[in-house]
Amino acid sequence: MTAIAGGVGAGSHPDALVAAADAVEAATAALGAASADLAVVFLGAGHAAAADAVAALVRDRSRARHLVGGTVGGVIAGTDEHEHGYAVAVWLACLPGAEVVPLRYPPPRGDADALDDGWTPPPSDSNGVVLLADPVSFPAAGFCAWLAQARPGVTLSGGLATGLGLRSSARLLLDDLVVDGGAVGVSIGGDVAVRALVSQGCRPIGDPYVVTRAQRNLIVELAGRPAVERLRELYAAASDADRALLREGLQLGVVVDEHLDDPGTGDYLVRAVLGAERDGGGIVVGDVVEVGWSVRFHVRDAASADADLRALLARYAAGPRPDTALLFTCTGRGAGLFGSPHHDARAVRDVLGDVALGGCFCGGELGPIGGRSHLHGYSASLAGLVPASALPAPGAEL
Repeated sequence: MTAIAGGVGAGSHPDALVAAADAVEAATAALGAASADLAVVFLGAGHAAAADAVAALVRDRSRARHLVGGTVGGVIAGTDEHEHGYAVAVWLACLPGAEVVPLRYPPPRGDADALDDGWTPPPSDSNGVVLLADPVSFPAAGFCAWLAQARPGVTLSGGLATGLGLRSSARLLLDDLVVDGGAVGVSIGGDVAVRALVSQGCRPIGDPYVVTRAQRNLIVELAGRPAVERLRELYAAASDADRALLREGLQLGVVVDEHLDDPGTGDYLVRAVLGAERDGGGIVVGDVVEVGWSVRFHVRDAASADADLRALLARYAAGPRPDTALLFTCTGRGAGLFGSPHHDARAVRDVLGDVALGGCFCGGELGPIGGRSHLHGYSASLAGLVPASALPAPGAEL
């Protein structure tokens, strides 16, 4: 049986069509004699006006059965990260025995925070979904919750695409369509599955607590005392270096598996601490938190993000290794966080070896933590393609 194979290439020419031609030429050369079942195109947002022409060129030259893509903040090809809006990356995959189904999700018809009852779930035998969503018009977090109900256990990977400005919609590509807004993706089923990993780039600090009073995203008490008091205790006991990190951006992690005896890095769903009450002593976090949940404060810096990614990749490498994969990393990472370019792409290559890696920089990343997919920030989300027979269940994390 023909093996799963991939090829990737990038182009940085200021002319979008020249950049796309360079990218698809490199990708098809790397794929060799294998035929492309899927093309993923990452188009720097500066080339948004040429999206139609780029998509047509890639379809014509790659001969891929299906194409998905969109405008992004930067692109990844192999070990190189191009953190600017005028690069194009093309990733091609030969997926023998796979059922690749295009998915199009328009923006909700009414309230942008509501879910659209007209959405069609992926096929019932889907092994995973790769999605690019517009951050302006599409409720990605709500979509994660909807998908978990519509297709329990199906892994969702991907990220938020990028428009030309904060309020402009991303341009999204799906086969012969180029659309503004909503989300596009593919379901992958049959003999191929998506094996996912999410690195949130944080490390826990201080003691764990049980939430004893909460109202939606306001934590009033931790272990019977005002949440702000617990935070003050943490700050007083922290080192000078950790105090600086606490001031720069405090995070809160929720344990994803209450059966773990000693949860550590990677065992929490991390959300930002957004503020504190002046009088009530509560803290506001970026998600709903319930009474009885176990939580722990977290901090993020370059060293923590590097260690977390490499530790998770090492754990990932103990299972079936993909020959080709997609990487969705946050625009808040890259050289701005690590001090030099290419960090996440080269960490993947260091640990997993010669994987055909394509990807992009996103304004939010999609991927599973604790068996369910979520919208993340400042994370790196990896979607590796492996034989479905190598996983214990469709979409399972190893």
